Amino acid sequence: MGSRIACEGKEIIYSNYVWPFTGCFNASGNPAIAIPLGLNEEGLPVGVQVAGPYWSEPELIRFAKLLADLTPGFIRPEGF
Repeated sequence: MGSRIACEGKEIIYSNYVWPFTGCFNASGNPAIAIPLGLNEEGLPVGVQVAGPYWSEPELIRFAKLLADLTPGFIRPEGF
């Protein structure tokens, strides 16, 4: 069923929280990639998800590599 996390003062199942952001790409079959961009002011990781047309995986990976040179990438938040 999935792990529970705190979100906006409620306990929710993590997979139910992320499904609206990933489900459309899983259902359509379009490739997508998540690109970490660093931490926000609260010290939490932020990033973007980029989707492309069918069979565009090489272009998505190339784009993510280009962004990696311009951002700090994934940074583990303190305490985790």
